[in-house]
Amino acid sequence: MADKIGVVRTAVDAWNAHDRDRYVTGYEPDVTLHGFPAGVDDAATLGDFFAGFWTAVPDARLELGDAFEAGDRVAARLTITGTHEGELMGVPASHRPISVELITILRFSDQGRIAERWNVADFLSMLQQIGAIPTAA
Repeated sequence: MADKIGVVRTAVDAWNAHDRDRYVTGYEPDVTLHGFPAGVDDAATLGDFFAGFWTAVPDARLELGDAFEAGDRVAARLTITGTHEGELMGVPASHRPISVELITILRFSDQGRIAERWNVADFLSMLQQIGAIPTAA
C-alpha cells in the first residue's frame, strides 16, 4: 500500500508548482469529489478548477498542516495563501492578500491514488478578504 501522506505531500508540491498535470496524477481519473463547485466532478475538471484558481491567484501557495492516516483515509488541514490578481468566482482582481483554511478527507484506492475527496473550505472568509462580501460589523 502506498504512503498516503506522501501522496498528499507530492500533491501539495505539484499544487505549489502550479503543475496541473502532476497534481491530478495523485487522483483516480473518476475520483468522486464533495465540496467543490458544480461541474468539478473528476480529476480533469479538478485540475481545470485549480488552473483557473492559479490564474486568479498567481502566487498561490498551499501549506500542509496536520495530516492523519487511518486505514484507506487521510484527513488533512491545509492553508491556501496568495494575492487576488485576476477574476475569482466572478470577482474582479482586488489585489488583496487571501488566506483560506480548509479541511479535506481523502479516501485512497488500492492503487494508492485518491478515489474520493471531501473538502470544506472557508470561502466565505476568502470572499470577504477580496471585498466581494462585507464583513460583519
